[in-house]
Amino acid sequence: MHAEGQGLRWRFSDGKAPKKAVGISWKTRLQGDFTATPLATRSSSGRPSKGSGVGIEMYLTLDTPMPRDGIVFARVIHPGRGLCSVRPHDQ
Repeated sequence: MHAEGQGLRWRFSDGKAPKKAVGISWKTRLQGDFTATPLATRSSSGRPSKGSGVGIEMYLTLDTPMPRDGIVFARVIHPGRGLCSVRPHDQ
C-alpha cells in the first residue's frame, strides 16, 4: 500500500492477493450529511475462476447500541455472475 495524489493504492500480483480483506478502518465518527466515495480499478481483465469474487466493499457502521449495526455496499466480479452489486439482502 502506498499514498498517491488520488488516495491510497493497494497492488497485488496475479495469484498473490491475500485471502482475507485488506483495507482501512476509520475510527472517527461522522455526523450530519456526508459523502463517502470509494474508487477501485482492476488492472487485469476477466473473471476470477473461483471464490466469491474480487472487488471493492464499503462497510458503514451505524451509531447504534452494541453490537453495532452496519450497512455494506460492494461491487464485485463474480466467477459465475460477472460484474454485480452485492447488498445485504442478497446473501
